Parts: sequence; structure tokens; C-alpha cells
Amino acid sequence: MGAELQIDLGILVNLSAEELDRQPYGVIRLDRAGTVLTFNRYEEKLSRKKRDDVLWKNFFNEVAPCTKVREFYGRFLEGVKARRMNVTFGFVFPFPHGVRHVDISLFYKENDDTVWVIVRGDAA
Repeated sequence: MGAELQIDLGILVNLSAEELDRQPYGVIRLDRAGTVLTFNRYEEKLSRKKRDDVLWKNFFNEVAPCTKVREFYGRFLEGVKARRMNVTFGFVFPFPHGVRHVDISLFYKENDDTVWVIVRGDAA
């Protein structure tokens, strides 16, 4: 996807909601069940979904059911089970407004038992 972004999860997880909104990539935080806890402004632009419409919904069933595939959901489940995850992979979102090729990074944060999903792609 072009220049590789370096993401420091230790810094990212301590940012305020306003600071997360200023990041140049999508930030989604999920609980172990896949419930959306955080959804930043960049991700709103990329997905064309309002934060208020996705918070507290299941990401894999209600927000982005196209991600409920081995490539994405399988990795999520494996990481949650192992309580360890740090993986990056390419993914194609088949949005109604056009296909989006993105890089997905999944990070497991042990002390609050959450998964951070970083979405890097064009939000234009």
C-alpha cells in the first residue's frame, strides 16, 4: 500500500479519542467477542459508516460481515484464543461504493483483553 507506516501500539492505546481521530489510518478496537469499542474518524471516511451506527455492534456480524472469513476472522479468533496477536495482511473490502484494497494489522492488547484493528488504505 505504498510507504509502510510504523505503528507503536504502546503509544496508540494511550491516545485520547480526539488524538485517535487525527491518525492517518483507520483505528477500530474490538472486545474478545468482536464488539466495536472504538471507531475513529478515518475509518468513518474509509467505510462510509458513522461511528454512532457501529459502536457496540459486532464487527464481524453487523458492521463488516465480509470480514467473517478465515483470512480475517480466523486470525482474530486464533489471536483471541492465544491472547497474542501481531499480524498484518492485505484485504479487499467489497464496499457498495467500490472495492477497497487495504492493509489490516491486528494487535492483541493483553491488559484490557482487546484487539486493535488498524486499517491502512485510501479514505478519499
